[in-house]
Amino acid sequence: MKRILFTGFERFGQGEANPTEALAEALDGMTIGGIEVISARLPVSMKSMPSALRKVIDETDPHAILMSGLWPGEPLIRLERLAINFAEFGIPDNDGAILSEDVSGEGPDALKCTWPVKRIEQAMLSRGIPARLSEHAGTFLCNAALYTALHHCADRDLPIGFMHVPNLPQQVSRLIQSVRAEHRIELYQRQDLASMALPVQLDAARIALEEIASVLEKR
Repeated sequence: MKRILFTGFERFGQGEANPTEALAEALDGMTIGGIEVISARLPVSMKSMPSALRKVIDETDPHAILMSGLWPGEPLIRLERLAINFAEFGIPDNDGAILSEDVSGEGPDALKCTWPVKRIEQAMLSRGIPARLSEHAGTFLCNAALYTALHHCADRDLPIGFMHVPNLPQQVSRLIQSVRAEHRIELYQRQDLASMALPVQLDAARIALEEIASVLEKR
């Protein structure tokens, strides 16, 4: 049976949850479109993430890779087109590192995702899930992971893509409580209050996996 590797991230900082970690746990072992899903959780660490990702890719030898990450404040599913060869951290990773450097000293400035991103966007929209195309995956760990996967698999013919998801409703609820308790900023000034329930995010991931599976079926 062909395999799709699905990746999420561990919890970030003091956060109590990361929806992509929950997505990875829920999808692991599923069969979607006749393709087995194998999940992995990546560390929020620029020091250890690239080697951990390359290791899991080599160990699972997948026929496709779908990655996921959290984008607080994004109100819908964000489907990435590019990864850029630059890490510019505005906040520290879980090791406390704040970086401004290339993701890889050997790769090009940008790498294009190889998944059927436009088909996936249309499939999500037609099934009532808000989604949009995005030009690139930012400059934090999500982008670094996507660039690492694309660069590591440059000599393999694999569909590889990345979807960003919003906060969970409970994360935003806790944020609102925190803002009101701290009295440091007015609630309307926050830019990260959008949320999406985990079952909707899971449906979005399944749709993306179904579309990728249909590509694999034709090979």
